Amino acid sequence: MIDLTPDGGTGVVGGVRIGPARPSTAAAVAPRDYPRRGMVCLVIDDQAVSAQQLARHLRAQPRVGQVAVAADALAARRFADEVPVDVVFLETAVSGQDGVELARVLRRAARPPELVFVAQAGDRAADAFDVGAADYLLKPARPHRLREALQRVAARRSALPRLPVGPVPDPGPDGRLPVPTATGVRMLHYSAIRWAEAMGDYVRLHTSEGEYVVRHTIARLASCLADAGVERIHRSFLVRWCCVEGIGPDRTGAWTVHIDGRRLPVSRRRAAALGAWWDAGVPLSRTG
Repeated sequence: MIDLTPDGGTGVVGGVRIGPARPSTAAAVAPRDYPRRGMVCLVIDDQAVSAQQLARHLRAQPRVGQVAVAADALAARRFADEVPVDVVFLETAVSGQDGVELARVLRRAARPPELVFVAQAGDRAADAFDVGAADYLLKPARPHRLREALQRVAARRSALPRLPVGPVPDPGPDGRLPVPTATGVRMLHYSAIRWAEAMGDYVRLHTSEGEYVVRHTIARLASCLADAGVERIHRSFLVRWCCVEGIGPDRTGAWTVHIDGRRLPVSRRRAAALGAWWDAGVPLSRTG
């Protein structure tokens, strides 16, 4: 267990000490002001220095309400069983268990947390997105990247409750997809879809008209959109090739697709084909 909490309002749950986020200003906040509104974050890292640094950066984020730190998988699981955690920040290797396997366990909870991996290298990014990670950061995690990750987590968690209770109808034969909106259901043309990411039983569509979440599997959508120039590059991602800004290996050698400011992982099978194109001199651009 690592105590990284400020004075006041702390407690121990499941072997993990949790406390409110430290104010971003130097002004002291009395214990009676806690708990603050905001996300409950759990940091899982057996390296004390990096855990302290990450927790300190998280406490400075306005979206964060409380931060807990666990040094091993057992303490993390016990804590998550007793406290509703909004987002877990974890390494790909933690004391007691592989980080990706631990993520699979945490995702099976009745109220699964969002996952953000913070790793030394990018070689496990594909595995992380396979378990539904919201983001994958390299150490040391910079404040602006943490802010982006928390924004993605907030967007995911706010989108799902607004979905219709019943399933969204199948894509239509005329190249349009019914998508839920705040006022009902609209018909989105396939050509507006730039890329898509799997979210369990849902898919988030990133389009030229905004973002939508639909109750479909990624495999089902991939089949429907195959003739519309949208292709599956990974178990969790679809892209429209004409919207791709760059393709190539990053600094770790893992292949990524660069689109709309994001670097999406490419599956090993798909990477083999891209690698053949690269070796043949097909003009692809490096993204890292």
